[in-house]
Amino acid sequence: MNYRVLNKLTSLYFVAVMAIGVIYLALIWWVFVKTVPGTTMLLIYFLDSKRYGYDLASIGDMPWLWASLGLWLLSLVWLWKALVAGIKTVRKIMSTEKYVNGLKLLSRTGNKVRFDSASGEIFTAGMLHPTIYLASGLNKTHSNREIQAMIAHEENHVRMKDPLRTTLAMMVEKGLPSFPMKEKMFRYFMTLTELCADKSAEESLADGLPLITALYKKLQLSNRSLSAGINYFSSQSERIGILVGKKKLNWGMNMRLTSGVMVGLLVFTYVIIKSNFYSCPHLSLCLSALTSVLKIH
Repeated sequence: MNYRVLNKLTSLYFVAVMAIGVIYLALIWWVFVKTVPGTTMLLIYFLDSKRYGYDLASIGDMPWLWASLGLWLLSLVWLWKALVAGIKTVRKIMSTEKYVNGLKLLSRTGNKVRFDSASGEIFTAGMLHPTIYLASGLNKTHSNREIQAMIAHEENHVRMKDPLRTTLAMMVEKGLPSFPMKEKMFRYFMTLTELCADKSAEESLADGLPLITALYKKLQLSNRSLSAGINYFSSQSERIGILVGKKKLNWGMNMRLTSGVMVGLLVFTYVIIKSNFYSCPHLSLCLSALTSVLKIH
C-alpha cells in the first residue's frame, strides 16, 4: 500500500474519531439540558418538604424525576471530564510552544529549522503551520541517508498537519469515558500517522533501509512521549515489524472497532432522544421558587 492511499485511509480514520467526539459531546450536552427541569423539580420537592413538613415518601412515586437527577449528574461528570481534557490539551500546547521558543535556533531553510543540541532529535511542531526541527547533533548519530529518510518522514507530518490531528485525537481520547478497546482505537490512529510518514519516506528515497536503521538506532534511546503539537521521530516495534514485512497492518479490524463504537454511540443517542424526559412548561417560575426557598433556608 503506497503512502497516498494510506494517507487517505488515515484521514478517513481521523474523521471517524472526530465524529465520535462531536456526537458524544453533543449528546451529553443535550442530556444535561433536557434533565434540568426534572432535577429542578426534584430539588424543589425536597426543599419544600423540609419547609412545609411534606412526606418525602411521595417523591419515591416519581421515578422520572429520579431518572432525570441520575442522568443530570452523569452528564455533569462527563461534561466536566471533557472540559478538563480540553483545558489540559491547551496547557500542553502552551507548554510545547514554550519548549520550541526556548530552543537556540541556528538556521532556518523553508519549513526546516536547525537548533543547537547534541541529541539526535528531530520532530515536527506547530498546529496550523508545522515546522521540522533538527538537532545540530543529528549528523553525529545518523548517516546522511538516515537523515534524509527522517526528514522525508517529517515532511509527510507537515503535509498532513499531523501535530494538529494527533493533538485533537488525544483530546477526544481523554474526553471520552472508558470503554473496551478505547486505548487500542486511538493508539492505532497514532500508529497510522507514523506509518504514513514511514511509507512516504520509503518511497521518496526508493529505499526503506535508511529509515529502518534510523528506527533501530532510536531503540537505543529512550522514547519521548507524544506532546500536544509535536510529532517526534519516535520508534515503535510495530512500525519496524511492518516495514520489514514481519507484521501486517490490521486495517480491517480497527475500522470495524471504530465503526462499532460509532454505531453504538448513534444507537444510544437515538434511544436517549426518544426517551420521555420530564418537561416543565413553567421552568422559569420553578427556578424562581427554588431561589426563594434557598434564600429562606
